[in-house]
Amino acid sequence: MKFLIFLFFLVECQGVQFLFFGASISDYEAISLDNIADFSSLSTEYFDPSKTNVIYVHGWNDNVTNEGPLTIMEAYLNRKSEYNAILLDWSEVACTSIFFDIPWDISSVTSDAIDILDEIKNNGFNISNTHIIGYSFGSVISGNIGR
Repeated sequence: MKFLIFLFFLVECQGVQFLFFGASISDYEAISLDNIADFSSLSTEYFDPSKTNVIYVHGWNDNVTNEGPLTIMEAYLNRKSEYNAILLDWSEVACTSIFFDIPWDISSVTSDAIDILDEIKNNGFNISNTHIIGYSFGSVISGNIGR
């Protein structure tokens, strides 16, 4: 008789950050729990409170330099006059977790993302004027944040 054993490790979430894009895909400011105070000093090049916010959440085993997230961000940057283009970067977790651990890790990623959003909404970030979209496990994170 064969037994299949799964080992689950709860990874403490580190490195969750929001990337606020300026004029190009290589021009961004990162806001995390470590530098949350920097949000209030972002120039309108990176964040304009009068615009609609679009947050994209990449998927599992993905990172901010892969084609998928870059394509989505470039599409929104082409419409920069309408949107604040923001990427939720959780690649430190997404690229180091095994598939079966992701449901536990998503809880930690979501919690950190919500903590950041709670802090920045006190500095002009309008939650009600925000669209959040995700791919793969990023859609689960998006749904959890929205809920």
